[in-house]
Amino acid sequence: MIPRALIPIIAVAVVVLIAMFGFTTRGYAVHAMLVGVPVVLILASNIPLVFTLTLALLRSQLIIPGLPQGMMLFDVMVMFMTALIIGQHAITKKKVVQWGPSHRAAIFFLAVVLVTIAARGIGIRFLGSSLWGGFPYINLITYILFYLTCGHVVFQEKQMKRAMILMLLFSLIPVFAQILFFASGGTIYQQYAFVKAYATGLLGTLEGMESGGQTARLYFQGFGMSLLFFALAFFSFEGRKKLLLILCILLALGISLLSGFRNVILGIMGTLFLFIMLTYPKKRIPVTIAVGLSFVTFLVALTPFIPSLPGGVQRSLSFVPWYDIPYEVRYEAEVSLEWRFDIWDMAWEEVPDYLVVGKGFAFNKSLLDAYTVRYNTRINAFIAHNYHSGPLSLLLDLGLAGFITGTLLLIFVVVDAYRGYEDFRNKASPFIFRLYTVFLAYMIYLVLAFYIIYGDARSTIADILFYAAVLQILRNNFSMKAEYGGPDIAPASSFNRRELSMPLGQYRRIRK
Repeated sequence: MIPRALIPIIAVAVVVLIAMFGFTTRGYAVHAMLVGVPVVLILASNIPLVFTLTLALLRSQLIIPGLPQGMMLFDVMVMFMTALIIGQHAITKKKVVQWGPSHRAAIFFLAVVLVTIAARGIGIRFLGSSLWGGFPYINLITYILFYLTCGHVVFQEKQMKRAMILMLLFSLIPVFAQILFFASGGTIYQQYAFVKAYATGLLGTLEGMESGGQTARLYFQGFGMSLLFFALAFFSFEGRKKLLLILCILLALGISLLSGFRNVILGIMGTLFLFIMLTYPKKRIPVTIAVGLSFVTFLVALTPFIPSLPGGVQRSLSFVPWYDIPYEVRYEAEVSLEWRFDIWDMAWEEVPDYLVVGKGFAFNKSLLDAYTVRYNTRINAFIAHNYHSGPLSLLLDLGLAGFITGTLLLIFVVVDAYRGYEDFRNKASPFIFRLYTVFLAYMIYLVLAFYIIYGDARSTIADILFYAAVLQILRNNFSMKAEYGGPDIAPASSFNRRELSMPLGQYRRIRK
């Protein structure tokens, strides 16, 4: 336990060490970071504010120049919040919230990750490694620790509403960055010093726009998913705002279609379908039929308009057999599938060699550069561990133990969240209930997609753990008897216990 008197001493020591590091390495950017120390100290005393900002940055794609290997500001905020929570536990001597099966599975999975690092190297150059690609280890460990420790975070409904509004607004940052880039013909690109760029896609779209090609794609899917989350949380399928909800869903789908990614469309539709199934558990068969018929009707109604739609939309819908898709668009989509199959063949050949201890996330940068120069994108992706398959990435990079513990972790995360959902149904306000439902629906979709559509052990599991952590925080703050909570977890401050225990229909009547 850390005595309170030592906290300012430790803070001063950290600042001095950072300054010394900046002077000895002439890292003036490090000195510039010291300007943010007062802000950090203010945030350190307000964990709910840090959590609000973290949620707001979820799909902002903001980065800090100089951070290694694609780490985003959102990842930094999760690391910062995890450090604050662990520090708070050390100072206040507060007991860790009671753990469930998913937390124990997370510990076993963490042990496998640490063994892999010890056997294969961490892949971080400033720690003395000759390999690259090790920062996903740090990221994954951070999200595991965040999930294990976030149970005591206290949050109010008004703060959650602010976080969702800010999430929607911040997700517009990549949209404006792309519009500025394309409108200027690629001459204005400085914004990508602060926004993560999908360079290959941006240059391909710019070339398509200038040449009049059909393959130009706009990567607005982050805003589309944020809009779906916002609409499903704030508006209900019942009542006066039903039409507004439907319009937001159609807009989110339309925006996401421009990306050309078929898995993005599946993400929108899968999340929406699971949300409806969870919201209306007694009508699952009629809901399934209705959603299926609505989707087919939508596809049929689009048929005459397909030739005039943007190339990104055509690529997203290239799986529909009766659509008249231009040859170059359909060919590009089919080639991407063949590309995946080739990578999977290469990965399966190496699986037997790494069953006991996985291959790890680190890779040889010189070898990667050699195949980049030769334009061999398949081998390039394989060397960089971009397998485009969740099960393969677990099995090859973390071995059989990683595959088993990782799979158990994902199963138990869903089971724990769903059990909390059943208890949560009649004990939270309508907004919090809908918010919990949409986060749960998307998390379930991510788990299913990890094994069926696309997944990466380095990033997807971290994403799933973040959504699971948000669900855990919601349960512990807004359920009258929190599943993992202790006596210090308060229910939503704006609702009394009688209201929290009411069925939703009765609650709506008295609140009106």
